[in-house]
Amino acid sequence: YFFHLVVDPLYRHQGIGTALAARAFERLFMSGCDRVGLTAERDNTFYRRFGFQRQDIFVEWQKKI
Repeated sequence: YFFHLVVDPLYRHQGIGTALAARAFERLFMSGCDRVGLTAERDNTFYRRFGFQRQDIFVEWQKKI
């Protein structure tokens, strides 16, 4: 379960969050993880870029490989 990824507002939109998330997901999948779940705000588009899809009303997102 991917719990928190927060970038200080002063440093957002510089690719920091994208790089951190990409590296974390890569490591998870390389270690044999076949599913990642996360919770995010309802209209969060950040994780859609990584192929996550919203699963239910609680805005849990999952990606299966």
